[in-house]
Amino acid sequence: MQRPQRIRSSSLSRAAQSIAEQLAKMRLPIVSRHMLYGLIANLFENREGLYLRGPQMSQAEYTRFRKALLAARIIANDPDYRGLAFRVLSVSDAPADEICCLVDPTCHVSYLSAMQRYGLTDRRPESLQISRPKPNPAHAKKSQEERLIPFPQAIKHPETVRGRKIALYEFSGQAQTITLRGTRTRIVSIGRCFVDMLLEPQRCGGMQHVLAVWGEHAARFKSEIIQEVESLGKAAIKVKAGYILEERMGLQDAAFTHWQKLASTQSWGSLDADAPVDPLQDIRSHRWEITINA
Repeated sequence: MQRPQRIRSSSLSRAAQSIAEQLAKMRLPIVSRHMLYGLIANLFENREGLYLRGPQMSQAEYTRFRKALLAARIIANDPDYRGLAFRVLSVSDAPADEICCLVDPTCHVSYLSAMQRYGLTDRRPESLQISRPKPNPAHAKKSQEERLIPFPQAIKHPETVRGRKIALYEFSGQAQTITLRGTRTRIVSIGRCFVDMLLEPQRCGGMQHVLAVWGEHAARFKSEIIQEVESLGKAAIKVKAGYILEERMGLQDAAFTHWQKLASTQSWGSLDADAPVDPLQDIRSHRWEITINA
């Protein structure tokens, strides 16, 4: 692996030089202003021999360092995330999914985009689909008061990143993710990817496409799907997953017995909650108490 070049600029102070060298060692093509703020703040905690002007980290110190790094061409304003992130000019650029994940540590690739990356579909969504948990206002307020995060928590993603349209979704709760090998791209776990197809089928190519994908691939990931369905804990998803895995695909598992007991307690509506039900073609699973409208 090629070693990062040692950054030297006569226009930089010793402290700013230290930041420039840290950016080169990190080998990230982009740095958010929050991350840059953190790097500068660390200098004030380990300031020996750096001849820092101010007694402590402040917004004014951040602005001074940022302007110095911009003037020395160590960083540049990112063309997509204007004001929110900076290109590190000594590092090659990266594709949209990696850039989004670097700028926003809470987001991950999801829905049809995730399905494509896992090889579950040959469809390519027009937009890169990314998701993140809904921001917690109470946590954001506490962070602002403690001056831990001097910028808004929820990154505002632009309409396009590196020429790719972006579709951002927010959801309640958490989702398990993994980082794709050799990249900084986070993607929803394979189990959650299948569960998301049931939660939001229209974002995954429609319910008919979802059923086709499950029919072709779900058996291989049965244990991961069951684990994610149990972790999510939503009865309606247990019923839908149980219907597909057991009744449509003929798979067996002890979990299905427990899920089916939920089905026997009440009617769970239709397989695709967002699609209409044709009264002339009312197909129903009586075992799973669900209308098949796909």
